[in-house]
Parts: sequence; C-alpha cells; structure tokens
Amino acid sequence: MLILGFMAAAKNPPDHRYFYLAFTLLLIIGYFDYATGWEIPFEVIYIIPIWIAAWSGGKYAGILFVIFAAVMEQVADILDGLPFPTIYHQAWFFVSRLIFFFIIVLLVRRIKSSTEAELRTLEKLREMQAAALTLGSLLPICRTCETVRESPEYAKQLKDFLHNDPAASFARYVCPDCESKIEHETK
Repeated sequence: MLILGFMAAAKNPPDHRYFYLAFTLLLIIGYFDYATGWEIPFEVIYIIPIWIAAWSGGKYAGILFVIFAAVMEQVADILDGLPFPTIYHQAWFFVSRLIFFFIIVLLVRRIKSSTEAELRTLEKLREMQAAALTLGSLLPICRTCETVRESPEYAKQLKDFLHNDPAASFARYVCPDCESKIEHETK
C-alpha cells in the first residue's frame, strides 16, 4: 500500500521547490544535530522539514521525510558516540522517532484537510449569501395588473413602488384579485 502511494505521488508530483527546501533544511538540521553532539536533542527541530513536506507534498512525501529524518538523527547520534547499551536500545530510539515523526505527518495532514474543508465551506457560504441577496432583491409583480406585493396581505401599484425603490428587480406572479378574475373567466 505504501509503495502504491509513492507511485501515485510520483504521477502527481508536488511542488518541487518545497521538496528541495524541506530536504535542504533536513540536511542542515542533520549537520547541526551531528555538530552539537548527542546531548542536545533535535527531535522538535526535525519537525520543520517534515511539516513542509507533509503540507506541500502530501502524506507520502511526509512519510518519506519521516524516514529521512529518523535515519539522519540516528546516524548523527551514532557518529556522535551515543552510548547504546544494546542493539535493542538503538532500535527502540529509531522506532520511537519514526512513530513521533509519523504522528506529526498525520496531524499536519489532518490540519490541512480541515483547513481546506473550512475554505470550501466558506466559499459555499459566500455563494449562498450572494444567492440570498439576489433572491431578496426580487419583487413579486402581478403579470396582469402589475401590482407589487410587499407582503402577503398588501399589494401596491408599480408606479408608487418604483418611486420609493428604483433599484428593484422583479419576479412575476399573479395577485389574488387577478387570480380570482382568471378563475371566473375560465369557468
């Protein structure tokens, strides 16, 4: 499944500028991790390139950077001479870093999907608001006598209404008086 995800990401490659930026930051952080020694933990700083890769490149780019960062931090600790009592301790450090970084990727992807969903919802809300404003500006006007209905009980002549509101647009309807006239004529 993971290999298929990498293949799908290769078909739709992310913006390479962010990939190169994240990879460069990862190399710089790895160098400073090695240069400062194993006594200073760098796990939190490794989050920066992982965040960039996961946000701009997707889940699989983030997972790729998780592996890069965990390997780079492990190599820096080994080269610095971190005393691992057994190979199991060394493996535990590596796996715990992988899990920590992977959780970061999941959180970044969740934040991005929530942000995108919120933006889509906001856009729909703006469209609905524009539609409501358009519908609110339509005035019902009778097809036959041209009276404007201001409320269900009250209709006003068109000339009087336009004098008060010249920017109105109209939606056609049949007023109750004309409707009763039409019914009597059709019988």
